[in-house]
Amino acid sequence: MIVLDSAGFGPVVINKTISLIAPPGVYAGITVFSGDGIAINAGSADVIVLRGLTVNDQDSNGNGRGIVFNTGNTLHVENCVVNGFSGATGFGLAFLSAGHLEVKDSIFRGDATGIEVLPSSGTAMATIDQVRLEGTLAGSAGSGVDAGPGSKVTVSNSLASGFHAGFSVVSESSSVEIDIERCLASGNFFGVWAISNTGSAASARVSNSSITRNTFGFITGPSAATILSRTDNTLEGNTTNTMGNITSYTAQ
Repeated sequence: MIVLDSAGFGPVVINKTISLIAPPGVYAGITVFSGDGIAINAGSADVIVLRGLTVNDQDSNGNGRGIVFNTGNTLHVENCVVNGFSGATGFGLAFLSAGHLEVKDSIFRGDATGIEVLPSSGTAMATIDQVRLEGTLAGSAGSGVDAGPGSKVTVSNSLASGFHAGFSVVSESSSVEIDIERCLASGNFFGVWAISNTGSAASARVSNSSITRNTFGFITGPSAATILSRTDNTLEGNTTNTMGNITSYTAQ
């Protein structure tokens, strides 16, 4: 489905394979007054492509969610802007199922949490590249990218600023890992945060990245949480650069 003329639209529910595309020069805005802007409830083999869309929250409480993947196989988000989901339960993108997520060349601005990967069961594989994650700058309790139990997330060439945690990996009932390559985390309370609440492994691998001007640069929770920092990172200018279980490694 290709948007031919610039216009504003209401929330969308997707239940099958489809591509929603706004070509360059065409504005396709989805306005959210409550609930979810784009809700995906597709089949196990379905592939959804969202390209060139703008999703704006107009809920006075900011508690809507921009894009929510409940079921399906694969979601591609390309050249999109998701803006203003700033409330306590506000998310730019919530990926809540096993499957595959690819986000590239997009902006998540003014959201309490930019991208959350938290499958209800199974494993979610996520790749995030060339994405700007800009929080509320007013003490947001969320993360730029939050990798939850059952997820394996790779983030590259991206910025996270203005969040409680720029990049976080949180283990509850199952192990979780995040790989961060050529990224910047600046202006957050935590730059990279790994926490394990139940003893399951939570690991973050960080390479060729800059972690600066955060209150804490690298921080981990109990012993099952680990940050592996390659020696080519820049970790300077934070109030506290490291706290917890931080391990250095070199290229192989």
